[in-house]
Amino acid sequence: MTPQERASEAKRILESEVFKRALDELEMRYLDEWRATFPEDTDARERLFVAVNVLDEVQRHLRIIIESGTLTHDRLVRVNAWRSTKNDDKL
Repeated sequence: MTPQERASEAKRILESEVFKRALDELEMRYLDEWRATFPEDTDARERLFVAVNVLDEVQRHLRIIIESGTLTHDRLVRVNAWRSTKNDDKL
């Protein structure tokens, strides 16, 4: 899979209503579970804190894939334009 294909797929996932809803539901569930913990249950609260932050990390990683694929595409466009200019100079 090319970087551009990965970027396209990552964008499709990130913009998917099902994916957005799943993340929202998971975050709400983790926060509800966090609220239900006892004050002395620091391990559970820490695990839930990590779980909520992992949701953000997944979204961030998808955005990085999108940006990387976009940058790669832009570089290819510039290289092809440069090559075209060089070939025109030879004529």
